[in-house]
Amino acid sequence: MSNEIHIPEIPIIKIGRHPDNDIVLEPKDISKFHAKLYVCSPTSFLIEDTQSKNGTFFQGFRVERKLVDINDEITIGTTILQIKNLIKFERKNNIVKNGLDYSYEFNELRKVYDDYPLLRKTCRERDKIVKMWSVIGGSTIAVASTLTGIGLLAIVSSAGLSMLIPTLVSTFLSTEEKLEILEKEYKAKYRCPNPDCQDSFGNKEWELLAKQKSCKKCKAIWVK
Repeated sequence: MSNEIHIPEIPIIKIGRHPDNDIVLEPKDISKFHAKLYVCSPTSFLIEDTQSKNGTFFQGFRVERKLVDINDEITIGTTILQIKNLIKFERKNNIVKNGLDYSYEFNELRKVYDDYPLLRKTCRERDKIVKMWSVIGGSTIAVASTLTGIGLLAIVSSAGLSMLIPTLVSTFLSTEEKLEILEKEYKAKYRCPNPDCQDSFGNKEWELLAKQKSCKKCKAIWVK
């Protein structure tokens, strides 16, 4: 039996006029194979122009490749596309809330806090991240890269940042781009789990927050 560790490749959405693309657009100023959108995380994407005639634009500037957010817009030729309309994420294990009890979600944030410095330190060392996958990622994360309709994409991830391992081991992203994505996801996750609050925890130690037991701002319960 092979001991090779398999890490799934991150999903790629192809955009253009040709019917073989995942997102098919009809305007004549769009090339047959115009651009690719790499799904780096649930909120971070890399748009890459594939030598199109009329270009790919972000905030008015023509780009060859650019990290973008799920709330951003890109322009393909003269067609404006919203990233959030191209992507649909389906999450499992939704927890039904009972008042301000967010103790389950807060406990999950311990993994976010622990993962961040570890992944940041090993980001430049691909072999170490591959080994980490077998410990913290492989049994708890699945990346589905099958697209249907106008771009249905399912990403089912564990708590923490281990869902980023397929992105961090990729060869098409620079180290700086990987670190930017990692920091962004950490800041987005490591905050009060009450969606009506979302107060940032910054670099505060999880253990110290646990001793606090509740959010001073919204009174959400972190530890019972």
